[in-house]
Amino acid sequence: MCVCCFSQGSGTYFHEAAYDAFCVGTVFLRLAHLMAMKGLSSMEAYPVACHVYFQKLQPYTNKINVSRGPLNFVNLLGEDPVHSAPSLLIAKVQRGHTITKRMLEDNLGDLGNADVQMLNNGSALIALASMKRAESILLNKKPSLIHVRKYSWVRDTLPNSKILWLGVLMSAVAVGVTGLVVANALRKNQ
Repeated sequence: MCVCCFSQGSGTYFHEAAYDAFCVGTVFLRLAHLMAMKGLSSMEAYPVACHVYFQKLQPYTNKINVSRGPLNFVNLLGEDPVHSAPSLLIAKVQRGHTITKRMLEDNLGDLGNADVQMLNNGSALIALASMKRAESILLNKKPSLIHVRKYSWVRDTLPNSKILWLGVLMSAVAVGVTGLVVANALRKNQ
């Protein structure tokens, strides 16, 4: 239906505002028609009046889609939806093997709208748009070298942060020493 370039006269043009507006309007009307006819069989279809389109599109009025963001949309006239963090999975392979995005797709199926961050040669972090998709991946995973589970901040971040653990250990020692000093001082004052 819509193409990225068109010819007019002797040249080829990659952008024409009027043509872009025509394509957007065409797609908008087709989507509005699909929403108006949702749930009806082809035998029940009828010519749709303009007010029906407006009625069906009312829940989407003054809302701007945010693609691949923490919000699904921004509401221009009211409250924005509650922020929901993406569902995170971590994929790891056995030592001596290397994980690739292609390997993830082959073993986990279609990841859909997902961001994959390779952490190192043996692991990858997968951010999915919905918890439902994460659960589907966990349930339908093919047996393979890849082990996939839900990401846990404590399990996956803290053990790798030696400086953080060193800080925790030093704090515990400092609290213990302070406790001993205070206890000795209290004994001397009695």
